[in-house]
Amino acid sequence: MLFKALIERLLGSSEAQDWKEQDRAKTSRFSYDNYPSLLGILSDLLDPAGPIKQTLESSAEGSNPFDLHGAEGVFPALQILRQARPPVKELGPIRASVQKLLSSPHWHMRDMAARTVVSLLPAHELYDAAFDMLREDYETANTRHGVLLAVKYMMRKLANDQLSPGTSRPPY
Repeated sequence: MLFKALIERLLGSSEAQDWKEQDRAKTSRFSYDNYPSLLGILSDLLDPAGPIKQTLESSAEGSNPFDLHGAEGVFPALQILRQARPPVKELGPIRASVQKLLSSPHWHMRDMAARTVVSLLPAHELYDAAFDMLREDYETANTRHGVLLAVKYMMRKLANDQLSPGTSRPPY
């Protein structure tokens, strides 16, 4: 409840309600400058060596699919990042941490990470990023699934942008 209240305070209640299919909100009133420690907190929550390490390393055989120990803060962090893209200078490390979540043994975390990866990429990079991700060789089925989810959401966003009036076609 605390994170929900935080998200509603930062992003507005209507933007916090259904974050799955909506485009990234235009949060003109939100600025990371107003919350200088927020990026550090988000980075710590997404750190693969931090609280989510146990969740990311749990094996598919020995783990309970509902045990998201250490991941409680990841979901609100992903939602904040999806709704309010961080400054460009901070984007690289945060995007790398989110991409590592694509290999999570938990389907819901992979799905949320995939949606967040898409929102962290500029629209003109989506096409190339999708094919770059598809060219890689991934060790686990979870990672392959997470990457395919990200590519699916990238293609969906590209298709929606093409159908939206007033958008220009990406050069491909």
